[in-house]
This record gives sequence, structure tokens and C-alpha cells, in this order.
Amino acid sequence: MSLKRVLITGASRGIGAAIARELAQEGHLVLLAARNEDALMQPSAECLALGARAAVPVPADLMTDVGRQRAALALAEQEESLEPCLIQNAGIAALGPFAEQSRETVAQVLHLDFVAAVDLAHLCLPVLRQGRGQIVHLLSVAGESALAGSAVYGAAKAGLRHFGRVLREELRADGVRVGQILPGAVDTAVWDAVENAPPR
Repeated sequence: MSLKRVLITGASRGIGAAIARELAQEGHLVLLAARNEDALMQPSAECLALGARAAVPVPADLMTDVGRQRAALALAEQEESLEPCLIQNAGIAALGPFAEQSRETVAQVLHLDFVAAVDLAHLCLPVLRQGRGQIVHLLSVAGESALAGSAVYGAAKAGLRHFGRVLREELRADGVRVGQILPGAVDTAVWDAVENAPPR
């Protein structure tokens, strides 16, 4: 198994942090990206203790252009001999009847769960192509099923699923692989701030 340099978004907790720990145990170089730098310290330290080649905290607010550029640059600047990988895990879950959701909430979900992910993939493409790397999108069953209360969240995930499918075809000749994971509801801290969250 060849070692990789892996940028993981939303890596301060939940699924992102768990992915980082699993990759660390295999000896990969992990770049943990999230908004809160302090929140990245513990998972980064855990990854080092588990055997990561390196564990680099990347404070980056993916809602902003600057944050996405910082994350992409972090992947480009690490060891060029290692295959580059981008795991797009960051997201917001907002549930409830569409008519009752604020326009601000709708805009935030669409921006982080879809627009920011597309833009970050675009920013990372040069290094991914050069290193014949890999992109993995963490999606949701909500993007495949008509689940009441998930209109905007599901639409964002469905859009990213289609984007990934097309990207897979466009990048095949470059040796860049695009994968997708569609989990069901997972008991993580993402639900702490979600109204109408499912039973824990």
C-alpha cells in the first residue's frame, strides 16, 4: 500500500476525525481541516500517536474563499512524492419543513454542502491531476431518498453526488479517481445544533 497525503475537511470531530484516525493507523500523512484551530489540536495529536506520517492541522473556514484556498494550498505544499487525496466531509445538517427554514439557513446549507465542496475540488484539481490522486465525497442517503424535512440538505447532497459522477468520467483519463460514500444518520456532534434532529 502506497502512502498518501490526505486532506480531510470537517476533521475536528465526528466522521471526519474518525477517518483521520483510521488513515493515521495506516501511516498516511493527514491534513485535518476545520474552522476552529483549537478543536483540531486533539484529533491531530491522536493521529500522531496512532502512527501518522504527519498530522497537520489546517484551520480553514470553507465558507470563505480564503479558507478554501488555504486548504487547497496545504494539500499542495505537503510531500509531493505522496499521492494526494481530498476527502470532502465538511457540511451542515438542517432539517425541518422547507417553508419554515430561514433563507439564511437555506443559503448556508447550499453554500457549504455544495458550492464550497465544488470550489475546493476545483482548487485541488491541479495537484490531484499531477499526482494521479483521489477525491472522496461524504454524502448522505438524504440525497437519494425523498425524506420529509431534508429538502435543502438532500438537494445539496444530490447535487454533489451528480457532480462527483460527472467528475469521475472527466478525470478518468488523468488517473484521478472519484468515490462517494452515502451513510445514513450517524450519531455525531453535528446533530447538537440541528432542530428537529432524529432520535439519538
